[in-house]
Amino acid sequence: LSNVMAAFGGRGVLSVRSADAGRFELALRSDALLTRTDSEAVQGLEGAQGATSRVRLMLEGSGSMPLASGGVLTPSLEAGLRYDGGDAETGAGIELGGGLGYAAGNLSVEVNARALVAHEDTEYQEWGFSGSVVYTPGRDGRGLSMKLGSAWGSTQSGVQSLWNRQDASGLARGAAFDAAQRLQMELGYGIAGRGEGAVWVPFIAAQAADGGARSLRMGLKLTSGPRVEAGFELGLLENERGAREHGVQLGGALRW
Repeated sequence: LSNVMAAFGGRGVLSVRSADAGRFELALRSDALLTRTDSEAVQGLEGAQGATSRVRLMLEGSGSMPLASGGVLTPSLEAGLRYDGGDAETGAGIELGGGLGYAAGNLSVEVNARALVAHEDTEYQEWGFSGSVVYTPGRDGRGLSMKLGSAWGSTQSGVQSLWNRQDASGLARGAAFDAAQRLQMELGYGIAGRGEGAVWVPFIAAQAADGGARSLRMGLKLTSGPRVEAGFELGLLENERGAREHGVQLGGALRW
């Protein structure tokens, strides 16, 4: 089984306005996505080929609004046309999306939603909703760090979804729409180490999805200034069928 993908796009700013209430921007964005999947013939199964394409033209608005409390609101809204072609659903459609972010100090909260509100193929539906809460430590890296996130449906209308799949199932949009819920969590705590700028961060992370797939990771990270990173982690992965896999991972980076 092989899969080939190509994507390209561009974005141009139409208008920018700054005032006491904040900064607002209007932009035009367009992108195109092409995929092709081929499977060789094997015993009991014939070979097959499939290709899909998508072209979008979106009007995108975004803003940054400082609040009296010291936080910042970042709303966004996008709307536009798309055309799907190839061997899956075909025809023109209208896509809407929006989000709202809030940041104050070390805390940031974000919610996003998108939906295909109309399409020539009335049987085809696509929507997604996601939310996240992130708490980061101070500039020295010491203290609590936290990431909590949840998503429903198809939250990524772009290339990213291709790289986040563990296998090739569902690459073509003709596959059944997956509205499953996914949850993820990561907690860590930075502790000062020996040496200037050295920080040890023990952490634990978990993910779960409808259908029974889940994973658990725990380990230790080390950073020493902007140039040195190292890490060690243990992991447990359980798929939808209940099969379990264990793993150990070591990693590091040295930058000049």
